[in-house]
Amino acid sequence: MEPVRLYSVALDGNPIAESVWRRALSADEKGRADRFRRAEDRHAYTAAHALTRLALGLTLGIPPLDLTFATTTGGKPVLTTPSAAPDFSLSHTDGHVAVAVASGAVGVDVESIRRPRLDAALAETAFGAAKAARLGSDPTSDSWRAAFFATWTACEAVLKAEGVGLAVAMERIEIGEESAVLNGRHWHLWRCPLPPDHLLALAWEDAAQIDHSRLDPAALASWCAQTLPVE
Repeated sequence: MEPVRLYSVALDGNPIAESVWRRALSADEKGRADRFRRAEDRHAYTAAHALTRLALGLTLGIPPLDLTFATTTGGKPVLTTPSAAPDFSLSHTDGHVAVAVASGAVGVDVESIRRPRLDAALAETAFGAAKAARLGSDPTSDSWRAAFFATWTACEAVLKAEGVGLAVAMERIEIGEESAVLNGRHWHLWRCPLPPDHLLALAWEDAAQIDHSRLDPAALASWCAQTLPVE
């Protein structure tokens, strides 16, 4: 059984590294990156999409820029070239990006646990009353915040793996420590803290080990430079 290949990059806002990552993007992706108003959002988008192309190109033995993509009705990105390909998932937020590639369905989500404006009402709206109650009684505590993001990232990863996005309520997902169930479909579940203040969750269907490669911006830029032609 092929492992689930997981790649994560801790970002630092380095514009020189970002200029190298852009070489892995299609013209359309470069245009989308340039439309972000916040430099942080552009930086994360560029890293995530460069990493996706590099990871899939390595897996398939295909030049990263030869890959083409489409989006399903549920919002999940899929490969169209080649037609027979592994599943993949990507996630980006301020400070971190992640990409997962697997032979079966897979979903990944990464979030900063320092996001503001968390409260019990938000948790109940997102997760339903039963899940929200399990977070604890004090929304101002670190333990409540940690439990919120452990639940949020796990739910997001499952929804991405299912390919349904937020069209399905998180309340319907049964979340355990190492597994999840949605509509009778069972998922393996794995969480990983990413220093200094991010949390990653991975959901995948087929039994497999996880091969996690942690990169820094320079390593991602080096991968681009070694793989792609000079512009």
